[in-house]
Amino acid sequence: MTLPRKALHAALLSAFPSRAKLAQMVQHGLGENLNEIAAESLDLQATVFALLDWAEAEGRVQELLEAAFNESPGNPDLTALLSKSTPPDLRAGPDARRRSDSIRQNITESQQSAAIRFPWVLGATNVYGYLLATWCPAYLDPRLTTHKVYGARHYPNAWLIVPTSVLVFVGTWLIHRRRESYEIWWRSTLPLFLGAAATVPILAPEVPHPWLTAVTLEWLMITIVWLWVRYSLLRQHDTKTGKISLSRKEFISRLFLVAFCIPLALLLPAVSYMKNAARETVTDPGELDILNRAAVILVGSQVIFWCCGPVLELFRAWKDADR
Repeated sequence: MTLPRKALHAALLSAFPSRAKLAQMVQHGLGENLNEIAAESLDLQATVFALLDWAEAEGRVQELLEAAFNESPGNPDLTALLSKSTPPDLRAGPDARRRSDSIRQNITESQQSAAIRFPWVLGATNVYGYLLATWCPAYLDPRLTTHKVYGARHYPNAWLIVPTSVLVFVGTWLIHRRRESYEIWWRSTLPLFLGAAATVPILAPEVPHPWLTAVTLEWLMITIVWLWVRYSLLRQHDTKTGKISLSRKEFISRLFLVAFCIPLALLLPAVSYMKNAARETVTDPGELDILNRAAVILVGSQVIFWCCGPVLELFRAWKDADR
């Protein structure tokens, strides 16, 4: 099967949004100098076009696709092209055919479906974090009649939290499903940040509301760590074997242990701190009990998110490192 040139051109542009990244892939995967293939004065689109011309002339199009996939295994366009392509012809040589067979075995249906599902999962976690940061104060504050500063607070525009949560989900899904999302993964946190910012005036007179500010920042921090682990740390693999180097395996193993111990070390101090803060906020025992239960729900949600996000990502990398 002849690879469609237009699709391969688009896939390379999405996987390597800068000339430096493209040059690294060409050097590591093909053993060639990109500057000898395409002039430095060319823009990125023209550079990719020249690279494809060179690969076609040399009979190394399939090898180029495999090298690109090895350098950027999370790219859905490269994955789709490689899963549909046939082994290279005899011009590519036995080594290229063996690499193709090895890579093709790694492109399983579960991997592809996981890549498709992830924008939905990330959108759902962003919505949960947003509701945790906004709906809790909207629900709790009217019941805190003994609040030492504001008393019971009612938010007539709290209904806007619901449509805003929908926008947070849709925005996260739309951003993360874009082809360049794995390169600029931090953009996927913007819908949650903007949604929380838009909710600040809804929760007046406390501007910004301390619960909204603290929970949003904490949720964003966990999300950023999760996406960094998934799209930055774990993609730094050996481009010839497609596996993580030994030194990086050891680093991931230690990082996994540290990440696993963090919530265990912080769980009790976090709950204790929030209980002390609750005692400084309200005087009624029933209202104090409400705040304590909210603190347990908040800290428990953050621990679960941390374990199911970055910790699970590191565990999978550690478990699959020797496969």
